[in-house]
Amino acid sequence: MRLDPIEHSTRPFVMNDNIIIGNGLIAREFSDAIKEDHGLCIFASGVSNSTCEDTSEFERESALLRSVMSSRAQGRVLIYFSTCSVYDLSQHKSSMYIRHKTSMEAIVKNHPGFYIFRLPQVVGHTKNTNTLTNFLKNSIIDSRKIYIQKFATRNIIDVHDAAKLARTIVASNSHLNQTINIANLKSDSVIDILKIMEKVLGREAVYELVAAGYAYSIDTTITSSIIEHCNINFDATYTSRTLSKYYSI
Repeated sequence: MRLDPIEHSTRPFVMNDNIIIGNGLIAREFSDAIKEDHGLCIFASGVSNSTCEDTSEFERESALLRSVMSSRAQGRVLIYFSTCSVYDLSQHKSSMYIRHKTSMEAIVKNHPGFYIFRLPQVVGHTKNTNTLTNFLKNSIIDSRKIYIQKFATRNIIDVHDAAKLARTIVASNSHLNQTINIANLKSDSVIDILKIMEKVLGREAVYELVAAGYAYSIDTTITSSIIEHCNINFDATYTSRTLSKYYSI
């Protein structure tokens, strides 16, 4: 089951005195969202496949993060993107990706000023085929059989909304040196997400339900407190509206 990968690049760029590490979906959106801020180092260069088992990929990210913290991030607030999948207890023992993200969080906490933003399934315009929604879309279009975990849930958020929430949190300066979940207030079953994608694409999926999966909860207390300020409505149609925004043909 796909989780929530972040596209990566080791090339930094500077925008309004902010350093952005990465050039994928998260880096692009957040570089625009924080363009009025100063003195930030945004680390958005991570393992791009949450099913990865290549230790060299994890070591690459770890080495890059340590290098950035000892050089470019000095004197700056470091923003690191982790995953809400750490709450999926069914994956902890088997997922190298989740263990890796937990390890990266521990490294970030050694920085004098940081935000760790745990993200769920972020949806936006990206060619990354490893995201849950791109995987479902491509499988439906290509009539590939999908094995869906009956009891699994996933949390969908528009990348634009995730960036707005993060920007508001950073601007408030009230949660520095904390690990914060930025997520939809409600998760959906994976089968429901698949059904929404079917409607959006106007195509039926070829799938089989497997008696597996785990429904985990995400603490969205901080997100809940600022959604009105950000003009975000996580209502019953949010997932459908988000998938329609990016996948309608």
